[in-house]
Amino acid sequence: MTVQLPTIKPMLASPPKGERPELLRGTHAFDTKLDGIRAMIYWDGAVCYITNRTGKHIAHKFPEIENAANALGEPCVLDGEIVAASGSFQDTARRDKQNQPGDVAKWMREIPCVFVAFDVIYKNTDLRPMPFEYRRQQLELMRLQGPVLTTSVLSLDPAFFQQVKDLGMEGVIAKRLRSTYRAGRFSDWIKFKTVRSITAIGIGYEKGTGAREHFGAMFLALVDTDGKPVEIGRVGTGFTAQEIDMLKAELDAGKPVVCEIEALNKSKDGKLRFPVYKGLRTDLSVLDARLDQLNELPTM
Repeated sequence: MTVQLPTIKPMLASPPKGERPELLRGTHAFDTKLDGIRAMIYWDGAVCYITNRTGKHIAHKFPEIENAANALGEPCVLDGEIVAASGSFQDTARRDKQNQPGDVAKWMREIPCVFVAFDVIYKNTDLRPMPFEYRRQQLELMRLQGPVLTTSVLSLDPAFFQQVKDLGMEGVIAKRLRSTYRAGRFSDWIKFKTVRSITAIGIGYEKGTGAREHFGAMFLALVDTDGKPVEIGRVGTGFTAQEIDMLKAELDAGKPVVCEIEALNKSKDGKLRFPVYKGLRTDLSVLDARLDQLNELPTM
């Protein structure tokens, strides 16, 4: 039996504004923040389709996840993250770039991916009006087709953030237990990062020296509240030779690229210090590269 599923835009987390994990005991759950691609799985009882955060269909890129989702049983919509089994965001980004069936099959063997669900938005009925605590209980009752489909690790203990940090993971999302599911960014979900990373826009490049003469460093920008670009420095490390060729081709064609950048901190004039390129974000648009992300980096 198939059902008509609602098209759902994802709920997004806000950076902390003075909150600390220990102050949220009893009111929030702490969900692992994974370094992957945000995705929704829709299963109507007969057909599975998968969308990324911008609504683009990506099931053909991850057939192992699509095949596992075809066995879900009851109609549902799952919210979660696609991550490479290696845990590397660069591996996940490499998989996300593949579109041709032959390339997808090759990279699926070399870089298998999994879907880690952290919320269920539809399960025979629309669960968006229900509190997160109830939705999570419903998710735990589902028999996900592990290891390709699994659930995130969740804790009610604020000390979980330190445990995640000790393991070298990206961070946690503190989710208000009573929060309903709404499209957009709300402080009901707060992201606490252990790794300082931002989504930035590559807008050009400068020449280098030696083997990198054709591409030395990439200029980076973020967009302000009016949608205008604000330069935040340049990044010259973290690229593979193949990525340099791809980025150069895109930028030479006048196409900005959205990418993930790790940085130690920022200067007083808002420029990144010691940035490292981590990979493309084809699941995001330039408008996701918001200037207020700089608030998450300390100033030195």
